Amino acid sequence: MRTWLGVICIAMELASASTTGAQATITVVVRRPTGASVQRAGATAAVAPAAGTILQPGDMITASDSSLIELKCTTTGATTYRLKGPLRVLIDVPMDSLCHINLMRGQGEVLAEVPTNTTAGTIPMASSGTQYSIDVERPGDTILCTVVVFEGEITAGQQRKAVVQGERIRWKGTAVTTGRATTAEIKRSAALYARFDVAAARERGATGAESAATFERLKESHYEVLANPTDTAKRVALAKRQIQYRVDDQAAYNLKRAKVTDGAAFRRYNIDAAAIRSNPAIYIPLTTRVPSAAVATPRAGVSSGAATAVARPATSVAAVSGAAVSQPSASVGARARTRVPGAAAAAPPAPPPPAPAYEAPAPTPTPTPTIDSDIQLIASGQVDSAITNIEVRVTAGSATSRDHLALATVYETRDTVKVREHATLAMALHASDGLLKPEDLQILRALLVRAG
Repeated sequence: MRTWLGVICIAMELASASTTGAQATITVVVRRPTGASVQRAGATAAVAPAAGTILQPGDMITASDSSLIELKCTTTGATTYRLKGPLRVLIDVPMDSLCHINLMRGQGEVLAEVPTNTTAGTIPMASSGTQYSIDVERPGDTILCTVVVFEGEITAGQQRKAVVQGERIRWKGTAVTTGRATTAEIKRSAALYARFDVAAARERGATGAESAATFERLKESHYEVLANPTDTAKRVALAKRQIQYRVDDQAAYNLKRAKVTDGAAFRRYNIDAAAIRSNPAIYIPLTTRVPSAAVATPRAGVSSGAATAVARPATSVAAVSGAAVSQPSASVGARARTRVPGAAAAAPPAPPPPAPAYEAPAPTPTPTPTIDSDIQLIASGQVDSAITNIEVRVTAGSATSRDHLALATVYETRDTVKVREHATLAMALHASDGLLKPEDLQILRALLVRAG
């Protein structure tokens, strides 16, 4: 237990009516972990995490080896992400009004009652009402991603490979292997769950929270549940232990998964019903119904804003000119020349100036660079000219997600800091302008993974 330094609880606020999709707010800092930071989309400098910090698509969280971080979606039946460093987590573009977390490095445990959209580096996965583990490592230039499903089922990868309870799948580069979850993998996850429980118990002043024996008991209980997820008695035993140590939210989660939610069930398992009802931290989530939903479909990622965006039709210059300019009629001119009784006669109009002997042709205007013309410049090898044009739009504040995608791409061989800056800005802007295609989002994720 000496290696535990801290936990951050981060709530993911999902605004379904907002075109910008999911946002994240740091709501509780149990203990400030060393080496943890938040990097805003497009920013080169990071800031320390603090309560009230709002995170949006494109923002990143990084942490050192000893940090523990918890992310929680605030939709009904909030999905929880428990993470262990060293890690790098991207608040990805929301999909179908669901929060979307991209674990680019580190260990993550996912607890969900609703559909989830999670990406591991560049590997999309989706589930519904599931408990699973993700581990992303970077040995050299290779990405090693392992997913273990403890309960339910997930679909993963572009081929939507189904991984069911008790199974594991591993990607090493492009090679994929499957098998059964190992005892070591289950123990590793159980230890991480226990560390978060102990952190919550310490924060709430629970008796015995500082004891090493408390950690061992909680780890054992978590192991029993992860190895036997459908065993109601083992899950209730874990929930009772969490109630004892005042880990209320997780106790509610396990009681709900075990369908122990009413007086009769409480009596059957010797749980004090009055104590449950008097504790809103347990009773409210325990009695909140989660709407049923189908398993989310893993895909490259289209935001809810992008899916509903309406393309603006292009308007030709000729059409605009014809609509905007009106010619005076002859009757208007005749009325202007009519003499009003009692008024002085109008002076005759001055003759037009003589035409010049030679009238030079008007210069052809230089076309304003656009992202499409700049992409053509990049394709023809004129990368520096394209960068200059795009940076002008960035400075003017008129750049789009496509502009930043182009910059992130061309900077990959030049400046990894700028790759991260423009890739995250592209994601942030896409949440509102919806200009990127699913394959563009996959390119951005791959760029961010390679940039480290």
